[in-house]
Amino acid sequence: MPLSLDVKFAPLSAPLQATTVVLCGPEMKLGATGQVLDEQAAHTLTKAASAADFTGRSKASLEILAPPKLAAKRIILMGYGHSSSDQDCLNIGGAAFAAITARKSVTACVVAEFDGHSGHAASVAAADLAMGALLRSYEFKIYRTTRPTDDANGSDNGNGNGAKKNLETLIIHTAKPDQAAEIFAARRAVAEGVAFARDLVNEPPNVLGPVEFAERVRELTRTDLEVEILDVEQMTELKMGALLGVAQGSAKPARIAIMQWHGAKSKRAKPLCFVGKGVTFDTGGISIKPGGGMEDMKGDMGGAACVAG
Repeated sequence: MPLSLDVKFAPLSAPLQATTVVLCGPEMKLGATGQVLDEQAAHTLTKAASAADFTGRSKASLEILAPPKLAAKRIILMGYGHSSSDQDCLNIGGAAFAAITARKSVTACVVAEFDGHSGHAASVAAADLAMGALLRSYEFKIYRTTRPTDDANGSDNGNGNGAKKNLETLIIHTAKPDQAAEIFAARRAVAEGVAFARDLVNEPPNVLGPVEFAERVRELTRTDLEVEILDVEQMTELKMGALLGVAQGSAKPARIAIMQWHGAKSKRAKPLCFVGKGVTFDTGGISIKPGGGMEDMKGDMGGAACVAG
């Protein structure tokens, strides 16, 4: 499923949203913007942190409702600990998304200030944080149904099936929003690819077999990939006996997907080849495995290869 979260970037001085995440380092160290917000709120942020023994440990969060004199109705302090590497920023972005969506929020913002990050490094950190939130927003709900609700406000009346509104827009406040947005563009493309792979893995085996897998891969031609699908007849001609021998154990025929991307900046770049196995279902050893979790078994579809250069 395509990722639906709309990620935007804004300057640190931009207005706060009703739900606002403020990053802080070890020992509750706030950035310049965070310090201003704390002063405007009569130091409610630091007082609440002290009362809750919140120290800014990585991915730890503290929710403060209705802080005085701030436009935000809900402030979430999010710690980033002693490190703010690329992976840390991804993890913090995911944690921030989870904290935001613990309550109903259609729009939210994150004040992305990391101690020691300025200029381009700050923009990279903001883009990584946004990517982490985007990855965390992934849901596989193609087959999910919900009970109708009579509550116009979206309350689920305690049954877990109400029309709770999902987060639609996340605004990242950073020093150089245009630069961060440019860096994030490539990260969003990667996140979309991750979501595509997750969809393939999450599809049940009675829906996604080798033939269906190959057709999904064929759709990637819209991204300038060259895609070639080999069927059983072509694989027989190429004498791919080992793969075809395994495929004979299934009612569904095997397929091989060959993907090529010729997007390297230099024509002298060496080709890079990935050979992988598509994921559908494998009954090998099924008789000696316990019944619990059997529906989650995954295995070979036949083959998939990608050549990039």
